[in-house]
Amino acid sequence: MKKMIKSIEGLVPLTPKQLEVLRKIYEYQQMMGYTPTLKWLGENMSMSQVTIWEHINRAAKKNWVVKEKYRRGGVVIPPAVLAELRRLYPYRDVNTRW
Repeated sequence: MKKMIKSIEGLVPLTPKQLEVLRKIYEYQQMMGYTPTLKWLGENMSMSQVTIWEHINRAAKKNWVVKEKYRRGGVVIPPAVLAELRRLYPYRDVNTRW
């Protein structure tokens, strides 16, 4: 059964695809220490970079992520969302497949 974030108080729920993009960003950040590129996300999720960017933009409008200019990857996960992601998706070993 898939783990899902139903909602965090004060935030509009994400669609399943938006949540999946957020989860991939979170897991990559945990593994590598920085945000993945749109190209990497697109290749690993079988989506175009434009589609990934649209999901990130919509998640940002719902306050699930913060987009920052001049930052590698440009996406920051706020502390409340990060805490929920850590609870649902504990850090996995680097050799664990996505």
